[in-house]
Amino acid sequence: VLVAVIALSMSGCGKKDDVSDKQSNSAVDASPVISDNIIVGPVDTDEIKYNNNLTKNGWTEGLSFITNKEIDFPDQKLPEDASKNAKLAIVIDDLGGWVSGTDDLMKLDIPLTVAIMPLGEHVKREAEAAAKQGFSIILHQPMEPINSELDMGPGAITVEMSDEEIRQTLRDNVSLIPGLCGISNHMGSKATSDPRVMQIVLEEVKDMGMFFFDSVTLSDSVVTSVANSLDMKTLINVKFLDNQNTEEYVTNALLDAANIAKQRGYAAVIGHVRKNTMSALKKVIPQIEEMGVEFVTLDELYEDDQIDTRLQFVAVKHLKSTPVTS
Repeated sequence: VLVAVIALSMSGCGKKDDVSDKQSNSAVDASPVISDNIIVGPVDTDEIKYNNNLTKNGWTEGLSFITNKEIDFPDQKLPEDASKNAKLAIVIDDLGGWVSGTDDLMKLDIPLTVAIMPLGEHVKREAEAAAKQGFSIILHQPMEPINSELDMGPGAITVEMSDEEIRQTLRDNVSLIPGLCGISNHMGSKATSDPRVMQIVLEEVKDMGMFFFDSVTLSDSVVTSVANSLDMKTLINVKFLDNQNTEEYVTNALLDAANIAKQRGYAAVIGHVRKNTMSALKKVIPQIEEMGVEFVTLDELYEDDQIDTRLQFVAVKHLKSTPVTS
């Protein structure tokens, strides 16, 4: 019965024809501090909120690229036509509670991906509304942070769990949300840096026929290296859009994200279901489209054979940017 429920949850990735419920008051993960476009040292960001540190080369603190110490990647030249086929996937995190920004989110008419907490008060209602709007739906799986004082929310995966407990927790949470096509981590700086935990999680995700999106809340995340060992494609977050909850900040961050997509061909970024984030996104859509950047869902990036995510860490070394001021 559980297998059937999981299969039903995965069908159609939550779009249009697919398809209660306690929101956790857990803290929002923020992004790592970086230097020269590469994160320096093991930086736990579960407890960093709404900072705006600028690096000397102009990237904002929300640009969460990471290096991978376990794999030697060959040098990569970015494709010459990257800017002509730029794709931007925006993930809106922390759904499940139908908060003040949810109504505005459900009125946006571009491809988006929504990440829903498993045991929120309005999980089913939001999944159905997102499907009707044509959004892709992923499970926002609570995972253990390094800071033990943070509230992960219910349904969390911790490093102390056995292999089977991890598998069962993930299966149970997947069964709660209709139309899923992928899974991302909510918090998880401790869990995503644990090879055993991520091996079990990614094996399960692969068996379900889904993808995993690494929110990148720690520079020492092992998600991509474990995924590579499983011959599994995965995606990483390259920018948090709303570390400051103001419309101006989010607007600038969205334009930065579009520039990243233009430079490397694609980008996946994270915002949260807040009114300022939704307002900024609505206003900046025409400008991003005029830049020649196409809005896509995460599963569209995942299914794009032209994107080799095994090289996504190398690609960042070629990026240059200046702060967007308008």
